[in-house]
Amino acid sequence: MLNSVTIMGRLTADPVLQQTTNGVPYCKFILANESEYYQEGKERPVNFVIMNAWRSTAEFICRNFVKGKLMIVEGSLRVASYVKNDERRFISNVEVGRAYFAGDKKAAAPDNSAIEEEQTLNKAIEEFSLEEYEEILSGEDLPF
Repeated sequence: MLNSVTIMGRLTADPVLQQTTNGVPYCKFILANESEYYQEGKERPVNFVIMNAWRSTAEFICRNFVKGKLMIVEGSLRVASYVKNDERRFISNVEVGRAYFAGDKKAAAPDNSAIEEEQTLNKAIEEFSLEEYEEILSGEDLPF
């Protein structure tokens, strides 16, 4: 079966390289991505997608990308569930296979729609808080 995801977005924070207890490098980060479809006259909805990168891909990302940088990620979708307080919860993320540069934050002579899109996304990134995701990102309660 096919499980392939390609997403372009901006980093909500600087990625931090970590290591497992066995010494395998990894990083978790979140990409902000504007929805393509929205109601006219309303703000474009922003998706915040949790990403996991491993080994040399994680090292590449941490070395070359910072908060607000535009990037393209190819990977596969992972959905897991766990039970907490007798309630089933679901979490989805993208296991990164490859990461690509997608241009600088300040592109040369963008058109007005690109400027508006970037302002909306930057506003959403500034307002985004990891507090609601800390439980998920810590991995302590996840059974896998």
